[in-house]
Amino acid sequence: MSNSTVSLASSIFTSLSEGELASILRAYVTSGPDVGSLLDFVNSTRPDLLEPEDPAGYIRYSILVIFAVLTSTTVLAVLIVVFGTHKILRYPLLIFFAALCAVELCLYVLVRQLVRAMEKVFPVFRKSWRSRRHQLRRLTEAKNYEAYKEAARELDKSVSWIQKWKNTNDSVGYSSLCIKSHGEELRCAKSLEHKLALLRQILVTGFAGIGTDEYLFSKSFLGTKKCITDFYESVVDTIDEVTAHLETVTSRKNDSIEKHLFSEFLNDIMLTFGQPALCLSGGGMMALMHFGIVETMIEQGCLPKVICGTSGGSVVASYLCTHTDDELPRIVKPEVVQPKWSPCGDSWWTCIKRFLRTGYMFDPLPWHNLLADLLGGLPKNEQGVGAYLQ
Repeated sequence: MSNSTVSLASSIFTSLSEGELASILRAYVTSGPDVGSLLDFVNSTRPDLLEPEDPAGYIRYSILVIFAVLTSTTVLAVLIVVFGTHKILRYPLLIFFAALCAVELCLYVLVRQLVRAMEKVFPVFRKSWRSRRHQLRRLTEAKNYEAYKEAARELDKSVSWIQKWKNTNDSVGYSSLCIKSHGEELRCAKSLEHKLALLRQILVTGFAGIGTDEYLFSKSFLGTKKCITDFYESVVDTIDEVTAHLETVTSRKNDSIEKHLFSEFLNDIMLTFGQPALCLSGGGMMALMHFGIVETMIEQGCLPKVICGTSGGSVVASYLCTHTDDELPRIVKPEVVQPKWSPCGDSWWTCIKRFLRTGYMFDPLPWHNLLADLLGGLPKNEQGVGAYLQ
């Protein structure tokens, strides 16, 4: 047997797996003496194994691929240099993101249909989810904070794992032992000096981790862990007791050490917390939700004097800060806000035609008229504003 034959057989057999090689040898042994050599048998049964490779074909194919990539890249670079990225890439990017949104929409519809199918197949899920959907509808349709709070409380009670999470004190986000000990001390404190000393220790930013960890306020629809809620109630009760005691002292119309202690306490707390501010985020027309937040804060008497915002939030902040405190409860009502905020009220067909013709979807003139109507023609310093715009 020549060296070329040996090398050919070696290359064939090393390229096969153990199973393929075993099946070929088994067939060769059982075929009889008339088949000739093993290579003749392989050539008659598996001719594809003896076909010589064509390295020149692979080289030509690789060269064509590299040439096509370089050519398309060069042409795209030249077009971008000549016409700019805006004209060349806007439609491909538009098609890409539109396709991405379409895929996400299809996945969303698929998930919703699967949920509906599970509701029909499993009656337990249907009863549970319908009850939950009714409670969520009450939550989203609440007209004031009291109704929202009641609906959120019922939702928390209906979900077992939320109740379990609230009743579990241990968490990595805060110190439950510190909360419990200080809350117990507040409830047991008798003298005014002791209460003010405890409040001075507690009323700081991020005390025991309960004011800085968003995780503690993102697991339930209302409130947080029970030990934190009890601690807040103890702090509020202590402040109410101190305030009531101060009113009794003030009615005597004489200077006392208690009034001096309370005055120092208030100064310390103001220096610790600083000036509160309301920060409104952007989000396009989602910024209209800020009006509901502001209306609720006005009803609860906790709207701060400093308001800032970005994008759509800055428009809402400007609208709020160019009106007085007496005007705010009226101008944030939905029946007042909704008719004015209609610059995006054009149909989709109108927006698409405007985008193809001008490059933008919304007409800037209604926005100009809206801002002029909302903010007025005078600077904010001349309008007797009720808040500071940052």
